[in-house]
Amino acid sequence: MGGFPETGPLNQGPARSTNVTYAPPVSSPPPYQRPGLQVARHVANPPPTPPAGPDAVDPDADRQAEPPVPPEVRRSARTVRLMLAGLFAVVVGVVGLLGGFGRAPSGSSALPTVPVGQTFDGGQYRITVLSAEFINEMGNQKPKAAGGHILAVEASIEVTDTKTRNVRDILDVQNVKGLVKDFADPGMNYVRDLNLASAVQPGLPEKIWYSWEIAPGVRAPKNVTVVLIAANRQLTNFRFMNYYVEFPAPAATTTVPVTDRSAGDA
Repeated sequence: MGGFPETGPLNQGPARSTNVTYAPPVSSPPPYQRPGLQVARHVANPPPTPPAGPDAVDPDADRQAEPPVPPEVRRSARTVRLMLAGLFAVVVGVVGLLGGFGRAPSGSSALPTVPVGQTFDGGQYRITVLSAEFINEMGNQKPKAAGGHILAVEASIEVTDTKTRNVRDILDVQNVKGLVKDFADPGMNYVRDLNLASAVQPGLPEKIWYSWEIAPGVRAPKNVTVVLIAANRQLTNFRFMNYYVEFPAPAATTTVPVTDRSAGDA
């Protein structure tokens, strides 16, 4: 037929071999993963590995079980420590400023003696002890206990400070038998009119009776020891405001003969 060659039955083309070899399928590469930032620990002398076994105890078990401390808690703890340290520094500074670290006077050292009628300089005032009496009453004041008496010490007080001063606590008595303690002691009366006294103005000396109650049944002593108290003034660091503190302390004693007037009027 025509000019076409015969290629096989039904003209299906040249015959093909049935022995075909197929290549295995190629799997796709895994997706890209960014490596983590892990830093290896370099330990000079690593701790020994604990023995394995059912009874082995992990030394880091408690540490691993504890939750980490938040940064806020760490900052709060640091702030509290700084505040406590600052408060301690302030307390130490105030104590040192007020003389708390100064050397205290020895209690065994004897105080100097001032004769009767001689003036004692207490720093902000002058004291001159004049006399002492054992009486039944002082002006309108009588002992609280029936049959009691009053021990009175006469002293001249002159304030050398620049302002009026309460002079109640500038002298005291010691080793007095039957002395009745009271928070209001000593009582104070002006010698000129026996009116109640409390303060003395600068540059105006006043004679004042200082009095203490004596229990009933106690006889008049022959002498009384009067303790003279000085006002030791110390300036603080607030110099621009002229602030100061005072430390009253016994500075001298005076032994005064006592006149017994309990048999008559005061």
